[in-house]
Amino acid sequence: MTGDLLDTLSHQMTGLAGHMAASVVAVHGGSGPPSSAVVWRPDLVVAAEDRLDADDRITVRAPDGRSLTATLVGRDPGTNVALLRLAGDAGLVPVVAGDAGTLRVGQAVLAIGVRDGGAAVAAGIVHSLGAGWKSRHGGAIDRLVRLDLRLPPALEGAPLVTGDGRVPGVVTSGPRRSVILIPASTIDRSVDQLVAHGRIRRGFLGVAMQPVRLPEAMRAGRPDAAATAVLLVDVQAGSPADAGGLLPGDIVTAFDGTPLTDPRDVFVLLGSDSVGRAIPISLLRGGAPVEATVTVVERARR
Repeated sequence: MTGDLLDTLSHQMTGLAGHMAASVVAVHGGSGPPSSAVVWRPDLVVAAEDRLDADDRITVRAPDGRSLTATLVGRDPGTNVALLRLAGDAGLVPVVAGDAGTLRVGQAVLAIGVRDGGAAVAAGIVHSLGAGWKSRHGGAIDRLVRLDLRLPPALEGAPLVTGDGRVPGVVTSGPRRSVILIPASTIDRSVDQLVAHGRIRRGFLGVAMQPVRLPEAMRAGRPDAAATAVLLVDVQAGSPADAGGLLPGDIVTAFDGTPLTDPRDVFVLLGSDSVGRAIPISLLRGGAPVEATVTVVERARR
């Protein structure tokens, strides 16, 4: 009985690996070892952004050893997505995206990529699930999915595959050597922007900031107030912050309804969805509460 179950499981895993062989490639983008990438849409490959050191030295190989010509469309460090466009007909097949929202704790999954010139598989389970979160580079990740599987460098960026052959996202290294999933919905959003703009747009306010501890007097009558906020050290003339009436010395306590305790909070909130929006800002000026509105513009490209 046990042997039959193992044979059935083995047969299913072998079938999934064979099925995905036409949808994965190896990408070498600099000094480190190659990593895996996935054919996300026709002629478009999603790779792990943090594994590509240089834009002009990217090589792509299919599992059968063929060298493929690809160009970089753009990068999104916030979601760890780099988008490549393949030249010509490479004979590869886009994956069928799944929904990370349907994953269950304990569910068996496979990371399928390319290693040493051929297909490679890492088996594991969904370890834990959580709500959406912001990466340290400010990217909005739709769901926190931690995985219990061993992820060698060659498989970073590989698609995660469920038993029905769908791909709810790609695997990447997380904090403290954890393995996490970048959900398919998050990848789609990044891919759409990179195809349209060649970059991920970031919001710009035009301020210099530093954290500041709020005196007890300023927190009086506000039991939910944080102990720290964000002090505006400078406001650039002609900037969105200037147009919105912000002044040096203002203490910003909330941005678009989200409490602020550190300037990094502002960076995270100035994602692509903030560009063009009129954002409400709560602040303290001379100890008195003030409400302002700032229309965010896109940060200029360097």
